[in-house]
Amino acid sequence: MRVPFSHELLQEKAYRYLVEQINQKRFESGKVYSERQISAEIGISRTPFKDALTRLSQDKYIDIVPSKGFCLHEINQDDIREIYQIRTAIEGYCAIHLMNRIDTEEGKACIQKMHKSLEEQDKMITGEDENLQSFLLKEDEFHLSIVEFSGNETFISLFSSYRHRIHMLAAESLITSGRMAETVKEHKRIVSAIEEKNEQSVYDAVRKHMRSGRDINLKMFHAREKRESTV
Repeated sequence: MRVPFSHELLQEKAYRYLVEQINQKRFESGKVYSERQISAEIGISRTPFKDALTRLSQDKYIDIVPSKGFCLHEINQDDIREIYQIRTAIEGYCAIHLMNRIDTEEGKACIQKMHKSLEEQDKMITGEDENLQSFLLKEDEFHLSIVEFSGNETFISLFSSYRHRIHMLAAESLITSGRMAETVKEHKRIVSAIEEKNEQSVYDAVRKHMRSGRDINLKMFHAREKRESTV
């Protein structure tokens, strides 16, 4: 006898499908999409589909348009500030946690993994294989290593819920001339501070890294707003 999919499984299926479609640029900015049409397209009833949309809205992938459907969420300046504030708080704490356990086998393995990531990042900015998407993956790996080492499921879950927005902002800031190389330098300062076991330096290195990204993104946001207001 065939066992029907549970509501939770259908909701997860819809959520994952939509995340994949958003990441593949299937949806256009500023366009409203029909909830009924997309749910029918993937063969999922509207109740679990609605719940998936609510979750996507909470994670700021989309905005729900009452009685019409949904559209892609456009990151605004409040989002930018919030994201970098949360990252500073989480990653600052997690980096200090790693510093305090750097002499354990797990700590040594984490630092080794981060050094490997830095070597690969270096190759991307000094060699012929410079590639934004590859660099984004390495940057994500670097930061995730710090957060996951904490073992704090709440931190990890919260960080994961922001990863889409983190990725979008990183992709935008890294196209700025020289930002990729500066990012590697900032990553190296974080690792050096951890290895030197200087708590204040660790937090300052994380905060400086976040402020740099935040300021670039805010500058680009305001420039885009200015251009659009003159059209």
